Amino acid sequence: MNPLPQTIEEVIERMDVIIRDSLRTNSRLGYFAALYRRVTIQVKKNIDERMFANPELMGKLAVIFAGRYFAAYELYQNNQKPTAPWDIALAASKRRYPIILQHLLLGMNAHINLDLGIASAETSSGTEILGLKEDFMQINDLLASQIPIVLKAINKCSPFIGLISFFYKNTEEKVTHFSLEIARAYSWLFAEDLATRDTPQQQKLIENATGEVRDLAQKLLHAKGLVKLLIFFVAIAESNNIRKNITALTAA
Repeated sequence: MNPLPQTIEEVIERMDVIIRDSLRTNSRLGYFAALYRRVTIQVKKNIDERMFANPELMGKLAVIFAGRYFAAYELYQNNQKPTAPWDIALAASKRRYPIILQHLLLGMNAHINLDLGIASAETSSGTEILGLKEDFMQINDLLASQIPIVLKAINKCSPFIGLISFFYKNTEEKVTHFSLEIARAYSWLFAEDLATRDTPQQQKLIENATGEVRDLAQKLLHAKGLVKLLIFFVAIAESNNIRKNITALTAA
């Protein structure tokens, strides 16, 4: 495996490489990378402008957090098994029918619901993790600001995505609720729990969390009922031009 990035600048450079490779190979792996790059650039901006209470610590967290994504990506690319949630999310890139929004949510599920808690506990162990909470929660607003922009980009590639908005009013708020209020609140509790446990207890907590996040990934991938029908119609009209879609997500 390639050495993991040590700075947030190197994190963004590695994401650029993944996006370029995805454009070259026509891979849907570029969808989540494009979204993640947008968020990381905003995090870097906030760190540079010292908008966090502890910008140095947030920089450390951003690097450790991204490292888990890069590790999962490389394992998958080398035909090895990453964690179960990432295995589901990355393997979905080979399938035509998950819509762009599903690809993004699968990546967010693996990275926020599992990786973020682990990375936070690695950044600040023991009771020191409490010093991370204020900045951890501040990122919610930063992420929320990106949701409408990303959804507009999806609209350019997926003309029927409005069907979901029609049947599920306030789609932006629902996506934000999923990714931020629920996922990040869960991640913080998970991080606190991990940071104050010994290694055997941590391993058990991570094992249990991995199973729960894996099950959620399966539900996101294999929708049922009306949601499944809506996704079917959205998929019919959605652009299958992967390079165009990645470019739209990157440039939004």
